[in-house]
Amino acid sequence: MLKKENRLKSQGEFSRVLKEGKRFSGQFLLIAAADPKEKHPRVGVVVSKKVEKKAVHRNRLRRIVAHVFEHLIKESPPKADVVIIIRSKPEAEAFAALERDIKKWRAAFSPSS
Repeated sequence: MLKKENRLKSQGEFSRVLKEGKRFSGQFLLIAAADPKEKHPRVGVVVSKKVEKKAVHRNRLRRIVAHVFEHLIKESPPKADVVIIIRSKPEAEAFAALERDIKKWRAAFSPSS
């Protein structure tokens, strides 16, 4: 589970990242990353009811994405605040598909450019 310091919390923080951030579109995800307001990277995950009707399943998808992102932070922390929007539900291989999209973003994203 992500530490409190690594989570975006307020609607204003989410809005700022979505407005100011660079965007990356993966197979299942839309990722926006903006310059951080804190010293450490923070992430927020959005799963709408259109993607998954049941709250239990939406929360599971959030936990999967947070878990993948937590490992990325340990390996090499991004120098950005990140919002991850799950656009469609990966069926059977949720963890692998979401991880693949996040790794593609990391390879393509360069906050200094």
